[in-house]
Amino acid sequence: MSAFHQVHSTQVRLKRCSRRCKDKHGGDIQVAQRNKRRPTIIDKLSREPSMQLPTMHDIAGCRAICSSVEELYSFRKTFLNTRALHKRNTLDDKFDYIKNPKSSGYRGVHEVFETVLQSNSGSKWNGLKVEIQFRTRAQHAWATAVETIDLLNNERAKFGQADPKLQRFFAVSSELISRCIENTPGPLKELSNSGLALEFEQLNEALGIITAL
Repeated sequence: MSAFHQVHSTQVRLKRCSRRCKDKHGGDIQVAQRNKRRPTIIDKLSREPSMQLPTMHDIAGCRAICSSVEELYSFRKTFLNTRALHKRNTLDDKFDYIKNPKSSGYRGVHEVFETVLQSNSGSKWNGLKVEIQFRTRAQHAWATAVETIDLLNNERAKFGQADPKLQRFFAVSSELISRCIENTPGPLKELSNSGLALEFEQLNEALGIITAL
């Protein structure tokens, strides 16, 4: 067993829960496993010197993609109420990036679970952490776009270390998605609708992001 085996068992639980939710309420929640690549792990350790590999909670995890913010919170609540053998480490909702979006524009809700096994053979894995990311389809599309542009342009917008105009473009895009698709405030709620639309047009004309994507 390893962190990745724990992720697999968590993924199975998520899929079972998503099927129950689909049978009861409809919808189509997509569940997938996600593992950090080695360069990303090294990068994170270099950016956060106080962090150690055994305490990194998002080396391996799962992702649940929902159709709306309402479905996301409903599914998350249902999943947290299922019988679980592991300890939830995020009781204060500190990783709720929908209620408190990151300045980069990232939105979604993360949950971290710590492995708790009672058997003698399994106890050595106690303390391993698994992360679950809950996103809407729009939030997932935004995050995928950031990663794509980083790869195309050799940028680091995902980590807040890119051209300021590029970072601003994605923050503005996130706010547009929040308002127009999900009817929730995003990272730039102080902007007027007209100001937001104008800035998006200006930044896209300068950077050509939509064309690149």
